[in-house]
Amino acid sequence: METVTWEQQLFLDEEALRETLEEEAMAEKELEERIKQEQSHDELFRLEFKAHDKGRQELQQLLIGQQVTSLSPQELINHLLTNQELSVLVPFLSCA
Repeated sequence: METVTWEQQLFLDEEALRETLEEEAMAEKELEERIKQEQSHDELFRLEFKAHDKGRQELQQLLIGQQVTSLSPQELINHLLTNQELSVLVPFLSCA
């Protein structure tokens, strides 16, 4: 069995440390990328929810203005179709 000199051991230790630091840097970069992706996803969700909520509020305002809030969903759709106002539902339905 060959004896390792202290210089050789130092070199091996430095090489192992370098590899460990590179692995940690890669892991940190991957974590940062996942965090950015999650933040992007969260922002998209907030925007979609905001659009959905805005559509819902507009629909509620329309229904209150027409005093049809007591109608069932089917009666409401029939009412909107009869009055050619179904387009008001498009923003609401597209966010569902």
